Amino acid sequence: MNDDRTPRAWCGRALFGATLMGGAGAPAVAMAVPMHEVPDEHPGRRHAEYPNLVGAKLGYLSLWEPEPEGTRYVPAGFVGVFAERAVVHNWLEVELTAGVGFTADKLSIPIDLHFKKPFHPTHWLAPYVGVGPLLAVVLEPRARLWWGATTTVGAYVWLGERIGLDVELDYNIAVFRRAVGHDLLVAVGPVGRF
Repeated sequence: MNDDRTPRAWCGRALFGATLMGGAGAPAVAMAVPMHEVPDEHPGRRHAEYPNLVGAKLGYLSLWEPEPEGTRYVPAGFVGVFAERAVVHNWLEVELTAGVGFTADKLSIPIDLHFKKPFHPTHWLAPYVGVGPLLAVVLEPRARLWWGATTTVGAYVWLGERIGLDVELDYNIAVFRRAVGHDLLVAVGPVGRF
């Protein structure tokens, strides 16, 4: 039985809320409203009805690679796919992105996990911010595994009830042994919710 009034459900929401609020003393239960209780007039109602998203991204990747003399700027293309799930309506979405970054002589396969805070100012616009870990396999004569952190800011622009565009800006920092690399991704692509 899925009853949101049980002590277990209340404790889970309270602990999660206290974590997000930093123990600010505000009632944590108020922010973790079950999706079936979201009012019809709330701008994020469609997102509550369809909490799963899938999409694709096409973008421009600016890489700053470490070299013995400093860093080298390398422009690259990017193609990726993602899946997202709204975990707590209007508070937490989790997105997993897998893609391919490519230059003339190098291939990178990054996997990002974003924990995102969504905003729903209107029915057609849903901005978000997020952070999370990343792994990237870089193929340049040999494979190298880079790991690091990713940040994102973007928005879903809904063209219809279930179809829209994702516009996103990501900043990533990754390390391999003692080398540190940075990249900035600007991407756009279709998104659907179900």
